[in-house]
Amino acid sequence: MQVLEGRVTLRAGDVSWEGSPGDLLIVPQARHSLEAIEESVVLLTVAKLA
Repeated sequence: MQVLEGRVTLRAGDVSWEGSPGDLLIVPQARHSLEAIEESVVLLTVAKLA
């Protein structure tokens, strides 16, 4: 997931990552959540492996 604008927090269990414009966050396979710290725009790209 690429952060285009704003700031976000990606959480999976007890681990979290903060993202700012230009950051690329790898979304874990575990249950996760995304929270916008401020008004944000993100680009989510999904690649399905055969």
